[in-house]
Amino acid sequence: MAHRIIRTLPIVLALTLLSQTHAVAQGLPTPSRAPSGGKLFITTMAQPTHRIACRVKSFTTDQLDCKGPFGITRIHKSKDLAAIIQPGYHASVPLCFLAVASAGATLVTGAVFLASITVIGAVPVAIAGGILLLMAPLAAADATDGDDSDQLLYLAPGQQLCVKLH
Repeated sequence: MAHRIIRTLPIVLALTLLSQTHAVAQGLPTPSRAPSGGKLFITTMAQPTHRIACRVKSFTTDQLDCKGPFGITRIHKSKDLAAIIQPGYHASVPLCFLAVASAGATLVTGAVFLASITVIGAVPVAIAGGILLLMAPLAAADATDGDDSDQLLYLAPGQQLCVKLH
């Protein structure tokens, strides 16, 4: 009986881990490329080396209305704009590392408590937690794979881009 439990418990844990990984991977956000209502970076003729964050409220051929912090609206005339940059999607590497590492630490802690009840059940849980702890740096390294670089949407005639695209 114990031999059968030892065989089936790791299989159940592996299937659970695989299905959870698949579910998390399907729920990842995808970058949005719609400039209306989205976040942009602009540079002005007065400060060509400084990026200004802009949440687009409305835009016309004459002006760009940006909603700033605390609901303050800033209006930029089209002749004052040097560049408009669409930010790319960048995953949070520390967040990915901490999520996988905390899941592994939780499993190891659960295995310690489970060991007081049954050692046979605690061993596979501890192994799964150890694997997650060892895979945390790999998850953080993998988080940068889906990053998109910034895109230059507009550059005024005769201007040179003075800010770095990330």
